[in-house]
Amino acid sequence: MRSRPGHLGQGNRRRFPAGVVLVLLAAVLATGIRQGQAAATASPVPPPVAPYHAGDKIRHGEAPTGSVSPLGSGCERVPSTGYLAYGAAARTTGEYANYWSWSAASAGEPFDWWVYTSTGLLYASGYSSAGGGSVTTPANISYWKVKNLDADPQAWNACWSG
Repeated sequence: MRSRPGHLGQGNRRRFPAGVVLVLLAAVLATGIRQGQAAATASPVPPPVAPYHAGDKIRHGEAPTGSVSPLGSGCERVPSTGYLAYGAAARTTGEYANYWSWSAASAGEPFDWWVYTSTGLLYASGYSSAGGGSVTTPANISYWKVKNLDADPQAWNACWSG
């Protein structure tokens, strides 16, 4: 069919086969679903930890840890009970993760933190004057470790996702 003046290109229309249209539509829908799933699996945010009160348990040295938990994301208190004395350290359980975040120190005082693999490889480390933070690491079984640098006993909440 020839084009008529004033109707540019209408005579040369091509139709896409129905299969091509369906494949394109499926690709667009799948992208939207993946983006929705990514938003639904957003990394957890650690809640604040209550400050130390006289009579609360205080840990000296390295606090014990549990075992590796299932894949996914979650949060845990560090140490799991009580508070860390000056110079004491504690860590999370080993988790399959590529993102770690932690709350501010419960007493608002400084601390050092590290993220290690289960084999002892250091992924990230830092110093905080009191605030929370986060770090992205390669996906692996890893743990978050903290050391209290102040005389006030402190605790944290650490979260992971992977």
